Amino acid sequence: MSWDGGKRVLLSNFERGSDSWVGHGTTPPVLGSLPRLPASPRSLHFLTDHFDGPLDAELWPVQVGDVEVSGGALFISDQSTAIPFSYVDSRGGYTLSGSTVQAKISIPVVFWEGLDLRWEIREATGTDSLAFVWVDTNATLIMRQTVDAVDTDQTVDYDPVAMAYLRITEADGMVSWDTSPDGLVWTTRATAARLVNVSDVYLRFRALDAASFTSSAIPGSMLPGSSPPGSIGASPAVIEGGVLVVEDLNSTVVDPHTDEHALSLRWREYLPFTFDDADLGFDDGEFRSTGGFTDPDARFLANDLIIGETYIYTAWVYAATGSPALRLGVAGMSETDPTAVWDEWVELTYEFTATATSHTIRVIPDSAPVGESMAFVDGVMLPIPGEDVTLRTLGRTSISFRYGRDTIRSLADVAPGDTPLELNNRSRDYSPDNPDSPLVAYLGPGKPVYVSATFEGRQYSLFNGFIDQYKLVPDISNRSVKLTAQDLLGTLASINLSTGVYTGLRTGGAINQVLDEVGWPENLRDIDVGATGVPYWWEEGTDALTAINKLMQAEGTPAIAYVEPTGVFVFRDRHHRLIRSKSLEVQTVFTDGEDGRPEPIFSTPVDFDLGYRDLINDITYSVEETRPKPDHEVVFSSGRPISVRPGELLVLGATGDSPFIDARPPVEGVDYTVLSGTVDISLERTSGQATRIHIQDGGTGAVLSGLQLRAIPLETNTNIQLRFQDAESIAKHGLKSLQGSAVKIPWANYNDVSTMALTLLGQRARRLPVMSITVNHGQRDRMYAILNTRISDKVRIQENETFSDHEYYVEYISHTVGDGAKSHVAEIGCERASAQLEQVFTFDVSDQGFDQGLFGIDGISDPNRLFIFDRSKFDEGLFGF
Repeated sequence: MSWDGGKRVLLSNFERGSDSWVGHGTTPPVLGSLPRLPASPRSLHFLTDHFDGPLDAELWPVQVGDVEVSGGALFISDQSTAIPFSYVDSRGGYTLSGSTVQAKISIPVVFWEGLDLRWEIREATGTDSLAFVWVDTNATLIMRQTVDAVDTDQTVDYDPVAMAYLRITEADGMVSWDTSPDGLVWTTRATAARLVNVSDVYLRFRALDAASFTSSAIPGSMLPGSSPPGSIGASPAVIEGGVLVVEDLNSTVVDPHTDEHALSLRWREYLPFTFDDADLGFDDGEFRSTGGFTDPDARFLANDLIIGETYIYTAWVYAATGSPALRLGVAGMSETDPTAVWDEWVELTYEFTATATSHTIRVIPDSAPVGESMAFVDGVMLPIPGEDVTLRTLGRTSISFRYGRDTIRSLADVAPGDTPLELNNRSRDYSPDNPDSPLVAYLGPGKPVYVSATFEGRQYSLFNGFIDQYKLVPDISNRSVKLTAQDLLGTLASINLSTGVYTGLRTGGAINQVLDEVGWPENLRDIDVGATGVPYWWEEGTDALTAINKLMQAEGTPAIAYVEPTGVFVFRDRHHRLIRSKSLEVQTVFTDGEDGRPEPIFSTPVDFDLGYRDLINDITYSVEETRPKPDHEVVFSSGRPISVRPGELLVLGATGDSPFIDARPPVEGVDYTVLSGTVDISLERTSGQATRIHIQDGGTGAVLSGLQLRAIPLETNTNIQLRFQDAESIAKHGLKSLQGSAVKIPWANYNDVSTMALTLLGQRARRLPVMSITVNHGQRDRMYAILNTRISDKVRIQENETFSDHEYYVEYISHTVGDGAKSHVAEIGCERASAQLEQVFTFDVSDQGFDQGLFGIDGISDPNRLFIFDRSKFDEGLFGF
């Protein structure tokens, strides 16, 4: 078990959402410090952009003046004579608290008086900011904090090579401005007590030329780092785990050797593009400007180390057949002995003493890779003393956590879980006010907690979350600290959404939009496309967890969304049990051990419900139909005059009574009247139930009145109701209605709702037993089942008292670890798999014709014969539900 300050967990288990690095030669990228999730649910280090395509309007909704993305870099220049500056703003709603924001900045060699370039972190509702600034000269770098329009500057002589990378960090009320030549080794140039409110901020890149409002034209093609006059360029980069790293981590490679995913390292030589050579043409050959491998290793950045402190880091590595053996090391230091086995996971350990505050950890092939080579890395961790709390956990408090559904039924929502944890604090390492604690900067609520188990040479993630409550118990008989940790799903319940209107999505796409809004890393997602089409989707003021549960409801049973212990967000649509191998084939047979039945044997308690009380044979669904109105209407108006200070950018919130699309920027004389001065007005977004209006003063201050916003409102008809019944079940069991009244299904259309109802009746019009079993760690097969069973796995349960010998689906998994981690028990909640009749009437099949076949149960599809696009043939597949 580890408790991490969010900066020393270098690489998590990349299950279902892995990253990879494909090495071609020369120096490899730094893969970065990669905590499972940063300490703040929407910290600024969630803001990610590689600048490798058109500028993302959702990520950067405000683009004013001369803005261009070219050659993997963002360029902003002041060329217009109409406005005094150009800028790009990120969306708001981020927090800098406990975060680090880093970028590689290049500025022009030629500078002049009146040129003002800056990178700012600005309050979303005010003008206070933190910034790096160059004004009038490129010889001086200004580190600025602006509060109530008063600038407090610290300066340093600017060296564009030694200061190529810039970063701003907030920690415990202090701000630091740092520079680096390579993004690895950092020098602090200025510090100050933080006076800016950083709980709701956005990023801005800005270029201003007060001298002439003009500059030379941007060339049509530029290389990264070559900025045009009057411009500021941010290099291609990734913000990840508190560090903005130059190279991408954007591939997904499944580890073929285990059921897990891991960081995949692939080495291969270039096949240079060659005319008139088979297999080396346009589709096969590659353009090559570098030689063979020089340093074909994977690198991870370890930040915030203490000089002179001894560290021990561990990593699990897997060298596949044909791959070189692997070693661990630190750049500029020694290395471990190479691994001696292939096609097995091996844990390697390396000890070193820090000589700087940052070191680069390396996973190194023992020899030059030949041809196609592949290896895997997992569980890279670098704890300082006290962060591994396994031996300090008090056995009197068991650790319990679960994931999956809130209850055992496939209709249930998902809910966040939490776990208590009590640590021995006789060392006082966990006392936040102890200045001698090695963890003094990493104590208190909001810090990550990670629980893992090691079994048969493999590390398994069990829990991934944050400290929610933190209580010291100082009396002499206890001297402990009691914690409550909440899993990552809990972060969603604390974040309210405000989105635009999206059209033509499917449920999986809408869930990705929710995760984008909360800043969930893309490499920690495993999202099905979804079966339900959503004509219009938006959220305003809804917390993210509620939004996810609404989309699950729109998808229909047995869809599920949850966060795996590895930190990967998983969404499975209503068809996943028809197409995923782990849901089609029995993964484990759990037995009661009677009559000589083999392991894994479950223990008491066992809970069994026959399923009578959960019968459903009558369903009434209320369907919402959303359509746009034919014309633009006023969706917002301000009833008071608006004053804008000289040079100010005023941001005004605008909320409508209903969602809207195609909002028009207000037009002077139509949507507002200028009483004095001049303004330029733009919109942060053009759809949603709310937006923000940006009012930029022209330079002398302005007053306007009668401001309104016109858009096309969306209207929703909620009077559509659909009713479905199973007559045979009603005759046998009586009327069993779903929730006793009409159930509102959000987002879904008529056809999808009809399919969902028939599927639910097919599953629930007949009793569907549920069973929870307890599996104790006391034997090898049991422990393997505890660690490898997953949500929606198909399992078989054999138990004599209930005459159970049936297939079930896993709906939730709960772990309890006690007695100082010596005891590990899992509770696995399962719902019986619905079964179609065996002799279903089928044309052209003997013994299943008119005299022998039976009409099947509506709503239950046969996965062996279901028609699936790109998998089935038209003559073979059948249309299902």
